[in-house]
Amino acid sequence: MCGIVVIVGRPPSRAAQVAMAGAAQRGPHQHGWGFRYGDGDWRVLRRDGRLEPPPALTDCMIGHARLATSSRRPGDRPPLDEAQPFEAGRAIIAHNGTIPEGQVPDDVDVDSRLTLRAILDDRDPLEVLIVAGRPGVLVWSDGPTLWAARVDGDTIGAHPFWIRTGPGWLLGSSGRMPGADLLEPGVRRPLAALGEVVTPAE
Repeated sequence: MCGIVVIVGRPPSRAAQVAMAGAAQRGPHQHGWGFRYGDGDWRVLRRDGRLEPPPALTDCMIGHARLATSSRRPGDRPPLDEAQPFEAGRAIIAHNGTIPEGQVPDDVDVDSRLTLRAILDDRDPLEVLIVAGRPGVLVWSDGPTLWAARVDGDTIGAHPFWIRTGPGWLLGSSGRMPGADLLEPGVRRPLAALGEVVTPAE
């Protein structure tokens, strides 16, 4: 399964390294970083290989380690432009899981883009995963808030996502972190308020 890591604020470097390493173990083939800037828009950098520390730092970043792809071009080495996160202005998603092919329209090249399309259509992106009935983790922003949710489908304990907080910072990772709490299935959790200053959610 793919790996996801979220870094909000300025966590201790060792804690951030553990969060990134946990996500990197779940996706060796490609990775991407989403960076949120002061104008509120997201920019994404995509690279081949395992998830590596980002080349730049902002107060809110989302990393995704790609394991494989489904939908139109199944296989272990998808084209680099299919690496996540996927962004459009102030909206961004990173998805860990698979949406069954029969639920993916012909005009969608990667199944996970359905969740981004939902945001852009002012719909709840989590509905896509609930309807799919498959395990997964979704991290997304609709502009004002950064969210995380976990859908286990019929598989109990699938696709874990751990959250650890400290003074002025938050880490989320697909890999276990010391002192972190496991995001419970079916819970939509705000991770950060995205204003001029990014504030980790309490």
